[in-house]
Amino acid sequence: MANEFVHGTVGVSMTQAEFEAVGLHVLNSQAIGDLIYASSTTQLSRLGIGATNAILTVIGGVPTWQTTLSGLTFVAPTLGVASATSLATSAAIPLLLTQGQLVNISLTSQTVGATTLTIPDFASVIDEFTFKTKAQTMSNKTFVAPVLGAATATSINGLIITTTAGTLTIANNASAALVTSGNYSITLTATAATNVTLPTTGTLATLAGAETFTAKLGYNGLVVTPNTGAITTGTWTATVVSPVYGGTGIANNVASTITITGAYSLGLTLSAATALTLPTTGTLATLAGTEELDNKTLDSSVLKGTFTASGTVTLPAITLGGTVAGGSQTINSLGDVGIGVVASSWIRLDVAETFAMDSSSTYFAIQGVVTGTRITSDYTGSVRGYNLNAIVGAANTQNWTDAQALRGFSSLLVVNAGATGTITGAVEFYGLASVGAMTITNLYGVYLANATGAGAVTNQYGIYFESLTKGATLNYMIHGAADITFGMGINIATGKTYQIAGTQVIGARVVDARCDDVINSGDATTDGVIDALRDAMITHGLIAAA
Repeated sequence: MANEFVHGTVGVSMTQAEFEAVGLHVLNSQAIGDLIYASSTTQLSRLGIGATNAILTVIGGVPTWQTTLSGLTFVAPTLGVASATSLATSAAIPLLLTQGQLVNISLTSQTVGATTLTIPDFASVIDEFTFKTKAQTMSNKTFVAPVLGAATATSINGLIITTTAGTLTIANNASAALVTSGNYSITLTATAATNVTLPTTGTLATLAGAETFTAKLGYNGLVVTPNTGAITTGTWTATVVSPVYGGTGIANNVASTITITGAYSLGLTLSAATALTLPTTGTLATLAGTEELDNKTLDSSVLKGTFTASGTVTLPAITLGGTVAGGSQTINSLGDVGIGVVASSWIRLDVAETFAMDSSSTYFAIQGVVTGTRITSDYTGSVRGYNLNAIVGAANTQNWTDAQALRGFSSLLVVNAGATGTITGAVEFYGLASVGAMTITNLYGVYLANATGAGAVTNQYGIYFESLTKGATLNYMIHGAADITFGMGINIATGKTYQIAGTQVIGARVVDARCDDVINSGDATTDGVIDALRDAMITHGLIAAA
C-alpha cells in the first residue's frame, strides 16, 4: 500500500550485514525530506516533504503542510520592517495588529498625516490608539479612567461624568458649588424657566409621596399641634371633595356617616353603576364564603353545588323537576312513599306504573338485586333477595278475624275488565335458580319452616288450597310436567281418601281381628293366593288385625 513503513526486499534469506543495513526498513515512495508519523494506533506512514515556505500544522488530528495561516492567534509577535502600506489577506479584508491579535479592520484608505481616522465598529475589537502630533476629534468613544489636563474649552457637551468615590463636586466658584453625597443619581427636571429657593438644610417633601410633616405649626391661619396634626386654633372649612380626589362628591350631614370599627382595611369594588340597600343591622353574606343563613326564604332560586348541613335540615313540600341522584347515601326514617302514585297512609311503599309495552321487553314494578362475596372464611349467614316481615305489635289486645289477616307475602294478579286477548300463562309465584360454578347441596323450590315461639297455633298447614273450580277444563291443586315424586311418607288425614279420577282407591286402614286367622279353605293353591293378598295389604297398611 502507498506510503507505508515496510521492510526492504533482500530475497528469501538475509545475511548479518543485510539485517543490520540502513536500508532494511524503508517507506513506500520514500523521498528526501519525508516525515514518518503514526496514521493510526498501529500503523506508521509517510508524509511527503512540503513545498517551499510551507508550514507544518495539524488538521483533523494528523500533520499536514499548509502555505497559509487561518484560525491562529499570535501572542506578542515580533515583526520585521514592513515595506507594504498594509498587512492584508486580500484587498477587501486588510489586517490590523492590536495587542498581538489580527482583526479585520480597514485602514488601506487612510492618508498619512490626515486629521481624521475612521475606525469601523466591531463588538470584539479593542480600539487602542495614541495620537501625538495631531489635534483630533473623536465621537462615540468611552474614556475609561482618563487623566485630563487643564481644560481650555468653555463647556463639555454630552459628557457623562461618573465617580466611584461617592462624592461629586461641581464648582461655579469657591463658595457656590453643587456637592452630591451618596452612591445614587440625581435628576433635576425643569418644565419652564425655574427659580426655586431651597432651605439651608433638611429634607424636601414631594407632591405625591407618603411623608410625615414634623414641626409644622400653621397653614393659612390654622395652628397645628406639632407631631399630632390636631388643629388647636381655627376651623377647617372645606368644600365637597370630588370622587376624582378620593371623596364622595356628596355633602353629608351628621346622621349620614360611615363608621369603621376594627383595625382593618375596607375595600369596596364596583363593576358598574351600583344601587344597594343595606340592612339596618346584621352581617352581610358573601357569594363564595362559607356562611350559615338563618331565617331566609329563597324565591325563584336555582340551587347548585354541594350542600353541607351543620345541623338538621327540614325540607318543605317540594316538586322535583328532574332526576335526583342518591349518591350512594343512606336515607333514614322516610314516611309513606308513592312511586307513580300518591302515597297512602296505610301503604309504606306504593308503586304504580302503566307501561307502553313493546313486543318483547320484561317490565318490573320493583326489582331488587343483592350480591354477596366471601373470600376469607366460610359464611354462616344467609343472603336474601327479599325479606318481608308482617309483625303484630306487642301492644295488640284485639282479635284479627280475617281468614288471612297476617300475610308475610301476598300476590294478586289482575286482568282488568275490558281487556281482550289471551295470556298463555300466568304465575302468582315464580321461582328460578341459576347455578354457575358452585355446588348447591339442597335446592328448595319452596321451603316452609315450622312455626316457632311460645304462642299457640291451632291448625298449621304447610300448603293450603282453596277449592279450585275456575278452570273450564282442569282444576289441579298440584300439577307438574312429570310425575310427582315424594321423598317422604304421605299421611292422609282422618276421613280423607286417595282417589283416582274421582274414585276412591285408598281410604282409612281397615282394622279386623280376623286378619290374623289361619286360612284353611281346603285348597292349598287358594290358601296361598289369599295369604299373599293378605300379606300385601298388611304391608301397605290397608288392613290390620288390631
